[in-house]
Amino acid sequence: MHVEVEYEDYAYFKLERRFDNSWWLTGTKPYENDNGFEVVELGQVPEVDVPAFLDWCQHDGGRKSKLTEVKSISSDFNVFKELFDIKLKYDSKR
Repeated sequence: MHVEVEYEDYAYFKLERRFDNSWWLTGTKPYENDNGFEVVELGQVPEVDVPAFLDWCQHDGGRKSKLTEVKSISSDFNVFKELFDIKLKYDSKR
């Protein structure tokens, strides 16, 4: 399923690596009455879209990012190595 995410609607995002080797995205946005935050599971991010998502999250010339957390639900994954490998694999194809 394709989901359109509006950058300005969310305060920040979290990216999670799950057991089935998939990446999932959650967004956190403020409640309309400014009293706390709502966490919204936005869905699965195809591996091919992960590098573009990482770039999309950046702002202020790349010095800041709305991506505040990257995690794995298992210590079987090296999240940093996986992200690095994905960036290498797909950035050259963009």
